[in-house]
Amino acid sequence: MMRKLLIVSSLSLLLIGCNSDNDDAVKPEPSITLDQASTIQLTVDSVDQDTLAISFSLADDQGLPITDAGTSYEVFYLGFPGEYDSSFAVPWHQAKQVSCSADSEACDGEMVEVSQGVYLFTPSSLPEFIESMETLKYAITIHGALASNTTEIHTLP
Repeated sequence: MMRKLLIVSSLSLLLIGCNSDNDDAVKPEPSITLDQASTIQLTVDSVDQDTLAISFSLADDQGLPITDAGTSYEVFYLGFPGEYDSSFAVPWHQAKQVSCSADSEACDGEMVEVSQGVYLFTPSSLPEFIESMETLKYAITIHGALASNTTEIHTLP
């Protein structure tokens, strides 16, 4: 009887001594909000040719992911018809601007934070000129309280 009591007591102590907290729990990655960022680096990950949805990531100059960036952006889609004589420095083209700001009642398009610092922008509608253009380019600019990314024009693959 004493032996059984000793075994039960030992097992009870072992169970009580186990910490229910998981020290291996996933801790959130450090990040910074858009309005805290003094620099913004935008990296395009992919563009869907059918929907013109743009997947991209945002980070500051320290490499911290930038969060909460879904409401202050400008996206430009530029269509170039191919060979075309022009006396201007910029070849003839058509453009569509899609934008959103904190002051906007409604945004033209939707930007969703897919994961920390990773976003997907989908325009509300496709540019009317998309079918008649040989080359399609795009640019995306994110605006924070302290900084905006450098606007770069990318060619749709």
